[in-house]
Amino acid sequence: VMTTHSPYIVGYLGLAVQAHQLHTKLQEQGRADLLPNLAQIVPPDAMVAPADLAIYELSETDGSVTELPAFEGIPSDANALNGYLRKGNDLFDRLLDLEESI
Repeated sequence: VMTTHSPYIVGYLGLAVQAHQLHTKLQEQGRADLLPNLAQIVPPDAMVAPADLAIYELSETDGSVTELPAFEGIPSDANALNGYLRKGNDLFDRLLDLEESI
């Protein structure tokens, strides 16, 4: 169990699931020669099977807990943390635009 307010953690969990799926696919297709390349990107111990991952989001408004949707085991980007990240990035861009005008 892990708790976080970081969209980056959620993103890296998605990466770990994708790496696990690619690892399985490489083995199934007899491409073990590519496993070292995969291990340089995501170490085998960091790979996560989709069935071993569930990500939940706590609502700020009513305290409800809902599981984030996933596509092929990879967590959806449609979540509150990513929304805050997008908002923060937008505000930062606006600051840079303002700075450029002086």
